[in-house]
Amino acid sequence: MENYGGLKHKGNPLYPYSKKVSKINDGKSLIARMKESGVVNLIDYTKQCLDEDRLLSAFEFFDSIRGVGSKISSFFLRDISEKHGEKPTKNRELLQPIDVWVRKIVGIINPINPEGLPLTEKEIAKWIVDEAEKTKCNPERINMGM
Repeated sequence: MENYGGLKHKGNPLYPYSKKVSKINDGKSLIARMKESGVVNLIDYTKQCLDEDRLLSAFEFFDSIRGVGSKISSFFLRDISEKHGEKPTKNRELLQPIDVWVRKIVGIINPINPEGLPLTEKEIAKWIVDEAEKTKCNPERINMGM
């Protein structure tokens, strides 16, 4: 395996595709995903998706990059949305990155779902959006403050 300047291959979104990498993680490198999707500028692509209410497409694009999962995808999309004032009307739960602190805070405020089980990441994200909308608050800003 080539060295590529000391880059580690496992989970690295910049490492070029190789057979060893494909066995570890099926995700493609950032450059490969941009090339196959025709994306030239990540910020412009994200702003366009947000403006056209194609949040799910943007989320799936970032989530498919090796080493970038749902939490990082949500962080990136949320921050671009907030920075540029783009507010999608659909799938806003995808703008809610759920980490240990968000999970703990939501667990204190709304500790269990009706079945008595801990909430999943999707349920927590949806709960944040639903509760924010009831009070006409910005769910992304609430998430940022947790």
